Amino acid sequence: MASATIRGREAVLVARANGVVDVWDHARVNSEEDEGPGPLLASVAAFVVPSGASIVDAREWVKVVDVDALDDTTIMAVNALGTLAAITLDPAPCTHRSSTTTAITQVAGRVQTVELGKDIHRVRPCAPHHRHLLAVGGNERDLHLVDLNAPKSQEADKKEEHLYTGLAKPSAWTGDVRHTVVWRARNVPFDSVGLRVPVWITDVRFLNTTGTAMATCTAYHEVKFYDTTKQRRPTSVIHVGDQPLRSLTVLPPTSRSDLLVSDSKGAVYRISPTQALAHARKAARAAGDPDHPRNKSIARRSGKPMAARSAIAGAYKGAQGAVRQVLAATMPDGTDVVCAVGLDRFVRVWDAKSHAVRARWFVKQRLEAAVVWRTPIEGGDAHAQPQVEEEEEEEEEVGDEVWDELDALERRQLGDDDHDEEDTFEELAVSAEPTKKRKDRRAEGDGDEDNVDVQRAPVKKKAVPKKLKKPARK
Repeated sequence: MASATIRGREAVLVARANGVVDVWDHARVNSEEDEGPGPLLASVAAFVVPSGASIVDAREWVKVVDVDALDDTTIMAVNALGTLAAITLDPAPCTHRSSTTTAITQVAGRVQTVELGKDIHRVRPCAPHHRHLLAVGGNERDLHLVDLNAPKSQEADKKEEHLYTGLAKPSAWTGDVRHTVVWRARNVPFDSVGLRVPVWITDVRFLNTTGTAMATCTAYHEVKFYDTTKQRRPTSVIHVGDQPLRSLTVLPPTSRSDLLVSDSKGAVYRISPTQALAHARKAARAAGDPDHPRNKSIARRSGKPMAARSAIAGAYKGAQGAVRQVLAATMPDGTDVVCAVGLDRFVRVWDAKSHAVRARWFVKQRLEAAVVWRTPIEGGDAHAQPQVEEEEEEEEEVGDEVWDELDALERRQLGDDDHDEEDTFEELAVSAEPTKKRKDRRAEGDGDEDNVDVQRAPVKKKAVPKKLKKPARK
């Protein structure tokens, strides 16, 4: 899912499991009384299974891992096999009110495809200034930049230390699809035992408008920062938690452009890039000094990664289960908010500064992605959270009434047996007292007629088995 501007309208792109990409106009509501086209602007088949493909290949072929817009009329979709398709939309609006497998509009323009490689998990354009510049990464596919406009002569060599200076002025997509890798990242050095560090990129974001600064999160709970103008290897690596990281986003400049990262257990962390770079400088100084206290720690000697705790600026609590996407936005009143969706079926919104929960909605479905707009949707309800709180209060009241009825029914069934049980409990309490206290109570109650009935409970002695005699030897 992604937000884009299609033919002058603010739209959302939704990729389905059958390989269909829908383009929805968020400003319209799906009303049955409304005449004319509905909110569905277009619905196209991004990928068609080739003839003779196996069942496994067919599933991977139609599985869309990322979708976005290249320009005002063209959308980009990438499947699990690494095929990028640039689809030009039909100028005529979609006549269907909902998207199904049979209601698919034909594409008037051309469809261009290019192979990015297998095991691609994330493709992010440098939006909105350079949508033709793509950041690509995946499982054992390290980060690299693909420029759809650049000629093959600008291809970066894998062995040479090729740097990328970026694009200073905003540029648009020319209309042709070229697979030109202009920059390739290099993996970190081997660990302390001489083993290669695995790579599994799950999300990537651009940190500036020129396309030279990037950040990635991995399935090995790592957040890596890159600067294409300085080196190919990461400038800083931060280990966050102990769970695979799923999503990554950037806060607005009003919140110091910090990063938000979520994992597969419900945690949402806030990371400061400036603190991460400071941690990298300290680690570099410590690596050159054998007597540095940092190199004397057990974790460093055993080869375990050192977590930069100072780079983690805080966390947003409340989510349960994997958080599939976390995003940030600025509200009309100027406050920054953080939104997260995942497998717990809740949409949660926090205040970016105070980390307090501002809203929460239960949407009944496991969520994979979300989109935030500044302008409100027509017909939307702005008072959803108070309704949720009222429903929770009503559920608690109903639960208390049920327990009260059960207690009353139990008392009616027991009847007079409760009094007998109370007497028994009193006798047991007296017998369980220490010996000295029992003697004191008997001494105090010798002349008191009220304490005559209080007697020591008899204690039954267990029979001690006789020792077994050894059989006599013959």
